[in-house]
Amino acid sequence: MDVESQEWTKLLDRCLLARVKGPKFSAFCKALYSKNPIASSKLANIFIRPRASSALTVDPLIPSYIECLLALEQISVPDALRTLLRYSRLYHSDEALYPRGDQSEDINNLYHGPDLEQILLFRYAKCFITGGRPKNAHEAYSTLRAVATWMSAIVTASTKDEMMQDLAGVGNSTQPEAIAVREAVGMLVVALAENGRVMSVLDGQCPKDVKQTFAHALSLFIPFLSQTSLQIANRLASFQKQYNIYGNDASKAIGDSMMGGIDVNGLGQLQGVDGVLDGHFVNSRAGLYIYFSAVVCVE
Repeated sequence: MDVESQEWTKLLDRCLLARVKGPKFSAFCKALYSKNPIASSKLANIFIRPRASSALTVDPLIPSYIECLLALEQISVPDALRTLLRYSRLYHSDEALYPRGDQSEDINNLYHGPDLEQILLFRYAKCFITGGRPKNAHEAYSTLRAVATWMSAIVTASTKDEMMQDLAGVGNSTQPEAIAVREAVGMLVVALAENGRVMSVLDGQCPKDVKQTFAHALSLFIPFLSQTSLQIANRLASFQKQYNIYGNDASKAIGDSMMGGIDVNGLGQLQGVDGVLDGHFVNSRAGLYIYFSAVVCVE
């Protein structure tokens, strides 16, 4: 660990021990940053990284500390999003994100519970709702890229869970905690969609590959979200239609990593498939996969 990281880790430890809050914590951060400036990604890792293996609970001060660091612009939203995902069970379930050969301590058996993910995702969304973010075009399209990765990870994890349930012969069900994280990501996307600066970048300065990756991830995420949070999914569908954000050109970018190597490019086009219309419609979460299987057989 470098000197800067050591100093910031000491600050975190001491603040947690003394239960330092609010303005006092911000003052400490400003003072230390003037002496030991540190990269946003490193600082995000120090504050978000679980402090114990498989930590399912988190100190309630951690979210407020991260919010302070975001307000001080010492941590960027994209770095905060990437780091939170790095220590999520979603990260470990997606082989495209977490190679099985990687046994480094930072990602091996270190993850947060969904409660922290939900809290922080809502606080990240707040940055865009209040108009404080993005600070520039780079932060805008970097956030879009990071959110696309979150959506992809959720689709991958949800698909694998449901396939395992089907193989085990049990009914498909989604844990309330997973639904809460899914909704939090959905609300973050809504916050981005309603932020004028983000939309301006998406329409103009956003690199083509980022826009395609975001569009493709959104096209796959909305059907999953609609299974548990129809109202949020409808808002995202309206946003997608308004800005014509569809992911047909992004299949090479993230298609293979979405669902563990399964070709899912047809998922975004299910509404346009006319070859499978005779089967009995089942209004259940398994229905999507039954329908997808039928489409594959027809094709």
